[in-house]
Amino acid sequence: MDWSNPKQVAAFMDLHSGNPREGPGDKASTARALAAVTAAAGDRQIESVLDLACGPGMQTRYLAELLPTSHITALDIHPAFLAELEGWIAQNNLEQQVTTVHGDMKQPPVATGSFDLIWCEGAAYMLGVGAALQTWQPYLRADPAQGFIALSEPVFLSAQLPQPVVENWAEYAEMSDEDGIAARVADAGFELLESFILPPAAWAAYYDPLQKRVDALRTKYVNDADGRQVINEGQQEIDAWRNYGEYFSYAFIVTRPR
Repeated sequence: MDWSNPKQVAAFMDLHSGNPREGPGDKASTARALAAVTAAAGDRQIESVLDLACGPGMQTRYLAELLPTSHITALDIHPAFLAELEGWIAQNNLEQQVTTVHGDMKQPPVATGSFDLIWCEGAAYMLGVGAALQTWQPYLRADPAQGFIALSEPVFLSAQLPQPVVENWAEYAEMSDEDGIAARVADAGFELLESFILPPAAWAAYYDPLQKRVDALRTKYVNDADGRQVINEGQQEIDAWRNYGEYFSYAFIVTRPR
């Protein structure tokens, strides 16, 4: 994927248009991670949530259901994804509970010191776990000083990896196992409250709809080399999970500043 190639970017957005998710996850995993947050918070209320790189907002919808008295700010860099989420917000009359913001999670255009909980499913790897935690910490509410950050992060599940797995994750040099994630959390000055591996159902929730999209677009891009490359890479990603999913997954981690 060449992000400097407009034709490939357009094909990528075409491939990912209308899908319910932009990464592995499911309601049970979101609920489990959120339960760890609320348990650690005790009597403290989670009043404000920042959902970074929200995509089309499936996890945003879960958070809105699970935290009915909280305000959720959902941020993404792609207007098309925000438009999908905004349609759902309007249909459910949740404009007072869920607000969308167009922006980059690397420098969110929101007020610092404003959030009890920062949430990011499937996108923190773009910064790296340690850098993400340190970048987002200033956005946690300053009083009380400790908020929470919950995110999901790709991990290897074995020390012995088949070559197709190595190639599939070659672009993410920092990828490690759960112990490696725990070390990065500690180095960033955070306490690890919870860590668990996403179940296969969380991957199917992402890849089953994506496979349908791949199949639907093959004919459209059959004579377009740039678009065909994007579609083929999507298929390769799906195949890597189907054939080698026992070697990698995502870990959902819940943290707070020490």
